[in-house]
Amino acid sequence: MDRKPQRITAIAATITLVVSACAGATSSASPSTAGASASTAASAAASPSPAGPVTLTHWYYDFPPFANYQKARAAAFQTANPGVTIKYDSSIPPVGEGGYEDKITSSLATGTAPDIFSVISPQAPRIISLGQLAPIDANALTALGYASVDALKASRVDGAFDAWTDAQGNIYGIPDAISFYNLYCNNDQLKKGGVDPATVSIKTWDDFLAMGQKVIAGNPNFYKNASGKWTHNFIKLPMYQDDTWSMQTLTQFLAQTGGSVLAADGKSSTINQPAAVTAVDEMMKISRTLGDPNIGPTVPGEIHSAVASGDQTCGLAGEWFYGAFLKPTNSKLLGHYTAFALPRMTADKPGNVFWGWSFVVNAKSPNKDVAWKYIGNLTADPNGIVQDVGIWPPVKDIQTLQAVKDTPFGDVIAANREGGQHIFKSLKYTDIARLIRGQLEAMATQGTPVQSTLDQVAQQINDIVK
Repeated sequence: MDRKPQRITAIAATITLVVSACAGATSSASPSTAGASASTAASAAASPSPAGPVTLTHWYYDFPPFANYQKARAAAFQTANPGVTIKYDSSIPPVGEGGYEDKITSSLATGTAPDIFSVISPQAPRIISLGQLAPIDANALTALGYASVDALKASRVDGAFDAWTDAQGNIYGIPDAISFYNLYCNNDQLKKGGVDPATVSIKTWDDFLAMGQKVIAGNPNFYKNASGKWTHNFIKLPMYQDDTWSMQTLTQFLAQTGGSVLAADGKSSTINQPAAVTAVDEMMKISRTLGDPNIGPTVPGEIHSAVASGDQTCGLAGEWFYGAFLKPTNSKLLGHYTAFALPRMTADKPGNVFWGWSFVVNAKSPNKDVAWKYIGNLTADPNGIVQDVGIWPPVKDIQTLQAVKDTPFGDVIAANREGGQHIFKSLKYTDIARLIRGQLEAMATQGTPVQSTLDQVAQQINDIVK
């Protein structure tokens, strides 16, 4: 497999902490207040102010657009709440030894963690199980500006809190964004292959495969050399080298087939059952029919960059692809791409993956209520987050926000949230995800058979979770 040196890209840092924050990312403008939830903003303003001086520490990783947004919100919060001081630190590298997740893990273990930090969805069950996060209790709800847990849930799309909820139904975080896959394709390359992106109908993955084969046949010199070897991929799924990106891609297909990695009780694997096998079969068919998994970039951020640069025709990426990647980098793809409705396994069954980060409060914080009030302030303006950062908060009716209307194909992208579900939850997530990712890579690059490979994977997962 071609493993090129990792290139820094903005969006991979935003979502996965796998690719370093983009050196060329632009600072965001001052956050907009347009589009803020009136009820949330009013309730947050009405929640009680602290009785005396309070200092809150808040750590985030080095992603300038969102860090700048948060700093502006923190300044406004301090002005509105005299006596509160926010010590904000976004200098922590997103990845690598000593990076953000390492820093949070070690500081929690040593009792030096900040009052507020962020947790990515697949890692939430482990941290919750250790009792290191404060639940959203009655006082937290008041501080956030909600009358009940039901009111809080009703303010977000269905399933938004699932990754940060324990078995008893306690919620431990407020998501700043929930990402989900969309299909982006280069218009110029589609047209060169004889496909009009404005009129082509793509409802299923079979439709997508047929379109890809037509484009490849219509422009063969771009995709293959004289000896018939692949030189460019029509698409490469972002499922290599990183466990969480691999699980995101797998989950998107599982959501459409009804398959799963684990049984409902989490005590055995179902990844070798028919619905899951169908999902993985489709992933392999796409990967091996519309390109060669052994060529081109493998790091997810580099795969996104290949789409943006024109080295790859289509790609799966989050809703942030325009606002946090193409626009800040002034990509030449701007104005030359289409965001399609996400293809489905069958036209009548939607399905997608949800992943993202939540603001959380340290269980040992002496100022939990003020911390939750501050988090309410950070998340009170969804339009500003979309406009100034490019990521999309999991609020309902997001298509009505002006910043989403200003996003090319914003209505199509918003509709792609339908059927979204989070990556499987397990205290053994890291071990299971690493195992599956390695075998997905082998099936794609080496052509190992799907059913027998998944049979072996299921047995190994059973050994892990028993």
